[in-house]
Amino acid sequence: MIFRPLLLGLGLLCAAPQLSAAESSDPPFCLEQQEEENLKAQAYIRSYLAIAIEEMNRSGIPASITLAQGMLESNYGRSELARQANNHFGIKCGKDWSGITYYKNTQEQTAYGTQRTEMACFRAYESVEDSYKDHTNFLYSRKPYRTLFAARNMDYRFWAKGLKEANYATDVNYANKLIDVIEKFDLAKYDRVSTQYQLPSNTDLNAYRADPNLDMGEDLSTVRNRVERLENSLQQALAHQIELQVQLKEMNRQIGQMAKRDDRLNGKINYVGTALEEQKEVIEELQIELNTVSSIQRQMLTLDPFRDYFDPETGLKKQLVIFPTQHHNQKGIFYKNSRRATTLREGMTLDDIAQEHQLELKSLRRYNDLSMGEEDNLPPNCYIYLEAKGNMVEDEKGPHKVNEGESMYTISQLYGIKLSKLYKRNRLEEGEEPAVNEFIFLNETCDNKPALRGANPYQVGENQPNVDLFGGGGAKK
Repeated sequence: MIFRPLLLGLGLLCAAPQLSAAESSDPPFCLEQQEEENLKAQAYIRSYLAIAIEEMNRSGIPASITLAQGMLESNYGRSELARQANNHFGIKCGKDWSGITYYKNTQEQTAYGTQRTEMACFRAYESVEDSYKDHTNFLYSRKPYRTLFAARNMDYRFWAKGLKEANYATDVNYANKLIDVIEKFDLAKYDRVSTQYQLPSNTDLNAYRADPNLDMGEDLSTVRNRVERLENSLQQALAHQIELQVQLKEMNRQIGQMAKRDDRLNGKINYVGTALEEQKEVIEELQIELNTVSSIQRQMLTLDPFRDYFDPETGLKKQLVIFPTQHHNQKGIFYKNSRRATTLREGMTLDDIAQEHQLELKSLRRYNDLSMGEEDNLPPNCYIYLEAKGNMVEDEKGPHKVNEGESMYTISQLYGIKLSKLYKRNRLEEGEEPAVNEFIFLNETCDNKPALRGANPYQVGENQPNVDLFGGGGAKK
């Protein structure tokens, strides 16, 4: 985020025994070692506090727990797994992981307290931020941790003990170690931090202004970075504008019900109205700057040797893979959601697949939610099911986040679930498509309908639905 308040000072934290080691009878560290550990902890907290708080606001996991786990599991970001794979939480691959992997020997503690060494597969990430986000998704999508989220309890002791009871780690002292880290570095205070939006200053705006004469000389990555920063700033400003409008409307409603006007309430209304006007001016100025930089970006994209990977109008990276490659048996079949399926290979038609597997074409259409003629528009490498798709998805992984280029149909084919069930559980009418970054529930019925593709989530009117500006439509409460 661009307008992020300062969250951590530079003073030294209190020293204590090394957090990742078990209790021992060794003598206390010397002063130099204690200071070195504190400096490592400070550097780690300073680097990842903001993303920990963002994940807390997104999921409800206390920032103190996320930071403590990261510090403990990665040895302040200095472990082999952290340095080589950006994995700060020791999360192993699991059968549902299809991303990058990293293999290494690991020490596991048995139920009797003894240690054993084994070679294990761990998840790897492009960045540490991806590791933090996957940590949230991992806990949220696993049944053993659901009681932690359902309790809506921000007490770090409750979470530390709950993680151990859910067997997050084999270490019998895992809960106590987490609590020691949190109390040693006073991490619990960040569980009460809320990243509030602040109006950008003139200095901020000057930093984002575009000079076409200078920008044409900059490299493409610099211009793209500026566009991304302006877009993020504009989204925050628009989100804050909607919050102010909602507050103003609610205050006006309260005034209409009051027999006598309250001077203090009128003062608040005047303040919100003034802030709203200031916000409109900021949005207009940011929009002008964004249009200028976007125009320069489109010109430079035409000269970029990698331009085929970007849409020249939006500057967004194209969706290259919708259906991951599957291993087929000798009959050209693989199993998805316990259903027999194959892949629509290049140059093949649905009729070719029907003849190859001795099926009627109308049956194949019915299995794959297709009407006559629709098979001509199937995406490349689309999964084709040779029997009826399921009503549920086995081994539920949580909701699916919509990527660029995906549709309700491709999502139903990706998981092997009937399209009608997918529409119903997400409160969508046939033909409606969710916007990119919205969540589509697979086995549960969502509470809120996701934002639709092509809709403007920032326009507020009498009939405008209440949507989530940053994805997460259909999120469970």
